[in-house]
Amino acid sequence: MITEVNFSNITDELLHYEGRALVYFSSAAFPLCKIEDEEFKKFAEKGLVKCINVVSDRSPDLSMLYGIMSAPTLVLFENGKEIKRTSDVLKSDEIEEFIK
Repeated sequence: MITEVNFSNITDELLHYEGRALVYFSSAAFPLCKIEDEEFKKFAEKGLVKCINVVSDRSPDLSMLYGIMSAPTLVLFENGKEIKRTSDVLKSDEIEEFIK
């Protein structure tokens, strides 16, 4: 399951979440996001971590807050704190490696 997060619900969905969460910053303006959208959905179906999508077009404030300069960007959080990020387009199995 993928939860869409915006500025009004990020505290409950991410910052107070205990455990690992993978946040996918996407944008309709970036063609590579169409590829990553499908791979992120496949990855989310595995249920390994909480999966969150921030659509930068609808929540530019969150993209600015986290310093997102391009999409797609994946950011891994643990207990509400960022631990790593990548702006590469990753396949589902590569995303699984990224979260380790």
